[in-house]
Amino acid sequence: MISWISKMAVRKRKSNGRFDLTKEGKGYSANLKMNDDTYKLRREIINIIYGAKNHVDLPRVNVRITDAHKGKKKNVLGTGSMGGIPVVWIPKTTINDPRLKQVVYHELVHAVCNKGHDPRCKLMKPTIATDGLMSDNDLNDTLKKYIRGMRK
Repeated sequence: MISWISKMAVRKRKSNGRFDLTKEGKGYSANLKMNDDTYKLRREIINIIYGAKNHVDLPRVNVRITDAHKGKKKNVLGTGSMGGIPVVWIPKTTINDPRLKQVVYHELVHAVCNKGHDPRCKLMKPTIATDGLMSDNDLNDTLKKYIRGMRK
């Protein structure tokens, strides 16, 4: 089983005076520098989010690609902010994982709905098995339920 962890977005001042969204804590890696390769990886995540937007109304979500996590966090497939600015961090090692779409939907629920883990929900369990993939219809239906619940 692989774990996904949520962490709040931290605004970090860059040398040019602007802020960047980053994570803090041992084992988390830094955002990758933006270049052609990183843009391609980021585009894959954004395409999944646009696919989700065909089924539910989502706000703008910031996407960051990170290096692989280290230490105890090495099995983390993704990270979503909880409250504040919706941010999803995906390690570059997760991009080719067959669970990528489910990971992105999971992190969207954290980032957009500010919901924590729920062991009774297949999408929001704190861990995901390789044989635990949800169908596209199940992913969209579950995401709709969380978005609708957020608006009550």
